[in-house]
Formats: sequence, C-alpha cells, structure tokens
Amino acid sequence: MPRVRPVDSSKSASVPSPSPSPSTTADLHSPFEPPMSLSPVSAHGGAERRTGSPSLPMPPLDARRCSAGDGATGESSPSARTSSGSLRDASGSGSSNPCRSLNPAFTLSPRQGSDVDTMEHSMAPPEIVLELDKPHPPERYVCDVLSTEARRVFVTQHCADLAKKMSTDRILDSLLPALLTIFELDDYAESFDNCDGCIARVLPDVIGQMDTKSVETVSYFMGLIMELCCSAESNVRADVTTALQQVCTMVDEPVLVELLLPLVLSMRLSFWVVPRAIAAGLLGALAVYPAVVQASGAPVTQWFNWFLESGSDAAVLVREAAVASLHQWVSVAKVHHVQLVLMPLPLVKEFITDDLSDTVRYLLVQEMVELATLVGPDATSKYLLGSYLMACRDPSWRVRFTAADKMGRFATKLADPAVLLPHLAQLAEDEEPEIRSAAARQLDAFAERLPGKIIESQCVPMALRLGEDCDAVVRSGAAQHYAPLILLESEAVVTSVCRRVVQLMQDEVFSVQISAIQSLESIVRVLGTLAPQRGDGGPTEGRSSPATAFTSTKVERRIATVINALVQHLFAMSDAGNWRLRDAAVHAMRFFCGILREDEFTPLTITIRTLLRDPVSEVRRQAIDSLEVVARHYGAEWAAQTTAELLHGEFSAENQKSYMWRVIAIHCLRVLLPVVSGLSIHDLRCQHMHTITVALLRQYAADTVANVRLALVKAMPRCSMWFAGGAPEQAAFNEATLALRADADAEVAGLAQAIPATGRWQGSDDALLIVRGRPFARAVAMHWR
Repeated sequence: MPRVRPVDSSKSASVPSPSPSPSTTADLHSPFEPPMSLSPVSAHGGAERRTGSPSLPMPPLDARRCSAGDGATGESSPSARTSSGSLRDASGSGSSNPCRSLNPAFTLSPRQGSDVDTMEHSMAPPEIVLELDKPHPPERYVCDVLSTEARRVFVTQHCADLAKKMSTDRILDSLLPALLTIFELDDYAESFDNCDGCIARVLPDVIGQMDTKSVETVSYFMGLIMELCCSAESNVRADVTTALQQVCTMVDEPVLVELLLPLVLSMRLSFWVVPRAIAAGLLGALAVYPAVVQASGAPVTQWFNWFLESGSDAAVLVREAAVASLHQWVSVAKVHHVQLVLMPLPLVKEFITDDLSDTVRYLLVQEMVELATLVGPDATSKYLLGSYLMACRDPSWRVRFTAADKMGRFATKLADPAVLLPHLAQLAEDEEPEIRSAAARQLDAFAERLPGKIIESQCVPMALRLGEDCDAVVRSGAAQHYAPLILLESEAVVTSVCRRVVQLMQDEVFSVQISAIQSLESIVRVLGTLAPQRGDGGPTEGRSSPATAFTSTKVERRIATVINALVQHLFAMSDAGNWRLRDAAVHAMRFFCGILREDEFTPLTITIRTLLRDPVSEVRRQAIDSLEVVARHYGAEWAAQTTAELLHGEFSAENQKSYMWRVIAIHCLRVLLPVVSGLSIHDLRCQHMHTITVALLRQYAADTVANVRLALVKAMPRCSMWFAGGAPEQAAFNEATLALRADADAEVAGLAQAIPATGRWQGSDDALLIVRGRPFARAVAMHWR
C-alpha cells in the first residue's frame, strides 16, 4: 500500500481529482477472484441488461481514469492490474496520477469538494490521521497501520466510536479511506484474523453516523461494499449479509434503488459462490420495500422465484444463505398482501428434504423457530409442524440435535405442545448422548405449559430415566431441569424427584455433582412462587402456585419435604474434598433465604461462616458474597446480630494473628456494616460495634502487611456512612484516610485519594458534610465535633 503524504500546493494542480460519482462495474470484483457476471457498460452510460438484472449506474465521463481524447475505453487487461487492485493504463496516460482508480472510493486523491490535501505515491504504508471535528475543541486520532494488532484494534474497538465524533465530510474524507487502507493491507501484508468480517461488522455503525445517507454519500462506500461481497472467505458471507441488511434499514430509498438493487441483482447471476450467497440473503431485505420492487420492473412473485433459484442452487453456501433469510419473506408477504401459503412456507418442506447437505437442514430447524414466532400458532401447526417432526427423525445427528435443542422454544409456538412429547421421548433415547442431553434440557419448558396429569404420566418418567443415564453429559443436563416438577400435586412424584437430585449430588463424576448443586437455585425459586414472602417472615395464608392451588398447610409441607431432602446433603457438599463442590455449595446456600425464615436459616449461616476460613480463596469469596446477599435479604437486625457474633468470635483479637484472617474480616465488614447502618445510632448494639470497629479501623490502617491496607482502602468508601454517626468515628475515619493517602505502597496511596472524608459541619447539628478531596488539615480547621 502506498504511503501518503501531503505535497506542495504548486504540484497539486497537475493531479486530477476524481468525481464524487458511484462506482463502476469494473471494480466490482477483487483482483484475487475472477469477475462476477455483471452486465457490460456501454460507452454512453447505458447497459446491455440481462433479464431482471439492471446494471450499476455509469459515472460521468470525467470520472473515468483516462479522458475520451486519449482513446480510453475503461477496459483493462490482467497485465495492467496492480497488486493493490487499482488499474494502470498500459499506455502511460495515467502517469500523471498513478494512484487513480476507476472506482472513486479506491483513489488516493481527494473527492471533489473535499478540503483534504492531495496525496502522492510512496511505497510505505501510511499512518492513519483522523480529524475529529464534532468535539469542541476538535481532536486528532493517529494509528500506525503497520502493526497488525493496531489495525485490529482500530477496526474492532475504535472505528465505530470515532465515527460518532466525525461529520459526514470527515467520514468520507478520512475514515472511509482508513478502512480501505486496512482492507488493502490485508491483501499483501500480514492479516489479523477475519479482517474482512470485522470491517463488515463495523460498516453499519459508520454509515449510520452520517447525517445524510443519500446516493451521493453512500456511493463512496460502494467500492468497499463490492470488495467485501467478493471476499474469497466463505465465513465472511454472514457478516457482510448481516451488515448490508442493517444498511438497508437506515439509508434513503433512492440508495436502495440506485445502488443496492443493481448490486444485488448482478450478484445473483454471478459465477462465484459468495456473491450469490450474499444476494440470496439480501433479496428479502430489498423486496420488503415496494419502491424497490417497482423499480426492478418485476413483480414480487418474480422476486420470490429468484429466491427459489437461490434455494436450489448447486452450492451449499448459497442454500444456507437462503435458509437463514427465509423469515424475511414473511414481512415481504405482509407488505405485498401475498398469502403465506404461497410464500415462504412452501419452501420449508423443500429444504427439509434436501438430502445433499445436513447443514441446510439443521439451519432450517433454527429458522422454523423464527418462522413460528412470525406466523402464529395456527399456521405453525398446519405448515411447520410436519417438517419439524421430519427433522426429529433425520438421519443426520446434527439435525436431530438441533431439533432436540430447539424443541422447547418451538413448543411454545404451538397451540398444543403435547403433540411433541412422543418425539421428545424418542430423542431422549437417541444413540448420541449429546442429543439425549439436549432432550433433557427441554423438560422444564414442557412442564411449565402442560397439565399436571400429562406431566406426571409422560415427563416425570422421562426425566427420572435421563437422570440415571449411563453418560455423565446426559445426567448433568437432566440435573438442572427438575425444578418445575416440584410444583406437581403428587407428593410421591415430588419425593422421587428430590431423591433423584440427591443421587446426582452424590454422583461419581464431580461435574454432575456441580450441576445438581447449581440446580438448587431454580428449585428454591420455584418453591418461592408458592410463598413469595415466606423468607421475609410474611404470612402464607391464601397463597397459591401459578400451576396448582396450595393451602398454607400444603405449602409448609411441600417446603419441608424439599428442604429436608436437599439441605442435609448440601451440608455434606460444603465439606467435600473437591473445592469446586464447596464453592458450588456455599453459592447455592444464599438462595435458601428466599424460602426460610431467619431462625430456619441459622444452620446455613453457621456453614457459611465456617467456609470463611476455607483454604481456597474462591470459596472464601463465595462465602462473603453469600453473607452479603443474605444480609440484604433479612435486613439490619440479622446483619447486626451476625456482625456482633463475628466481632466476638472469628474476628476477635486472638484470631487476628494471620494477615489472611484480617483481610477476610475487612471483606466481611465491608458487606455487613452498610446494612447495619440501617439501625438507629442510639441502638446499644450499634454503639458497642462502633467502639470495636473504630479500634479495628486504626489497627488495619497501620497494619504492616500491604494486602491488609489495600483491602481496607477498597472497603472504606462502602463503610463511610457507618463511620459518619458520631465525632469519634468521623475522626478515626479521616485519620485513617489521611494515613492511607501517605502510604508507602503506591497502589494503596492512589486508591486512598478517592476516599471521601466524612464529618459534621459546625453550623448544623444533624447535616453531614462529605468533604471530597480536601486534606485532613483543612478539615481540622473546620472544627470537627
């Protein structure tokens, strides 16, 4: 890629500027891929058209690389093409500006009306220098494109944000050439992964920031768009298609008619796979606009016939693109008042019987879920259900897996989800364990929508059988989807489900055990629907489940059945030798506060406090997080009692010898003291705890271990309200802040600068003054009380 640099203004007159006209068809293809089957452009701007395939607009003659007087025809031989994709005139008539291209988007000279300096040719890649003219004052952004990582970061992280700070002219003059530079560097220099796809993904964000999205402005992007459409990498196809679908929704209709319509219809007839695949994904996006269909000269039924041709294309990639865009034609049918039975629903059965590629079929299963959402339950049951059931019996395991994995969502779109249960049972016995696991994950979706009798007779036996499958993947999948079965009326069924969960918690494979422990969260949440306020000590009289009616007596009995069956084994897991099991157990304990009263939660509180001294830091962190969740749920009284017990027990002076225990004490007080602050400052417990915490604050601020002081400086902002209750507490807090700001450890001192000083203004008895960023000496001058 040539290096660009400004030249003397006296030389600029000899370098012609390109016209701001749309791109020609000569630049539609990449030099690394043969040209697409485009209609030839005549010398007078007309075109020999193929049926339904209008040519791209012809630019004015002064936009051609050679003038008419030079006898240029606009054609180029392979030998005249350079490595960067621009065209050179073999006769040397283009030597006045060797960087010119037939496509104005690829020229290195400025467009007409631009105030950007003229550039001249050099062999080194340039730096990207962008003028950001929207901020006040204006800013500059510089990026060295020689570095692969710098190019990747520019495209993926900075480009969209930079476009927000640039006017339309600056986007066209600076940001678009920068993207083109990086795109061309990807051809002959070292490339970062998926460069074309990254540029395609950011393209809608850049175009969306332009104030005007007219033919005049969007035409400058057509060179880049056409090069992306001709990418030799098939994985770029989806990114380009998605990007252009988004562009279609944001540009003016003349852009669709004059620029994108000729491009799509030309690519549809290309000899190459990727352009045809992109066209297949864009036909529906354009057909939804009546003005575009009218401009094409073909009725919407002909457009659907073109889409049918894409659906039967010999290339698998084109058929995949057609399947993935099938749902677009539902909107097309509604806009043009065409019955869904005519388009697109007839294509579903045709695709599902495609025996050439299972990729097409499993993509169709995913698309059927989207179609079902759009067409409604009646049309889904009539036109889509049969094809979905065929997918459940498909010889390809990938199709059956997708059918099993999407069955829960598809069932919600049917008038009667029970018709899928026999097929779910068949998939639950499939020879592939991944398919059986996918079937197990659908159980809760069916249990939430079917009558209790059907669930007990069909879903429960299937769920229990999957829970004792020979493959650990299946057992792990089944373990996490038993929760809705807890709401069934039959006590025997609930007991058997709890027994299966307990067995999975004791499984020989620890990944299955973790899945079973994690499932307790959803089980507790389901129980919470029976008595939403029980964990708060509220009444349960007259409450009922969404599924079945429960009296208060049945609620208490059901909760007791589940808790007695599960909690005891949860205690055993909290003492397991594998730290991951202890981590999962202490994480699950926090959810039981939603259904247990404070006194009932006491055994779990003791276990959480025990795990505060676990040798694994991740387990200790989970225990502290669980303390915070429970304290916020039960409120200030519970938090005050727990804090007092910790201060006189685990955090007593004799237990403070280890610096690790001092750090744990700081983290626990960080989560508990803000909740305790909800009590009155006149509460005797608060006054007693203030005395202890002030002493600990001074002790930790002067601790010899930097980790202790670092934990303290991170905890102090959250505890500022606790130490704002009285003069001694305020003085201790500010003294600690001042000491930490002067700490020898740079990280501690830096974080301490953000700690607000706290105290009371002399002129007010009650109002608290938060002094931010002021030295302690000045605060003393204000006469703290």
